[in-house]
Amino acid sequence: MQHWARSYIGFVTGREVFLIAGNDTFSPNAGMTRTMFATVVGRLYERTYVEIQDPASHSFTNCGYSAYYGKYVEWAADNGIISGYGNGFFEPDD
Repeated sequence: MQHWARSYIGFVTGREVFLIAGNDTFSPNAGMTRTMFATVVGRLYERTYVEIQDPASHSFTNCGYSAYYGKYVEWAADNGIISGYGNGFFEPDD
């Protein structure tokens, strides 16, 4: 199947900005969670500047910091890109 963004999708997946999910498919029309957004922005930052390090402290009580997205969520929050819902909640799957 041809998608109008096929070459762009190949560009970002080839650079591991977006990674293909378990069944080797990319769903360009699917929604993006908050963790996906933080991860993509963080990986773009890393490709241009430096690797983002694991955080020394955690802003959110319900964010899986051991998960692939943990350091990106904290980095994005520290840089004012994303925020939580208050009371230390982030809701990663929203």
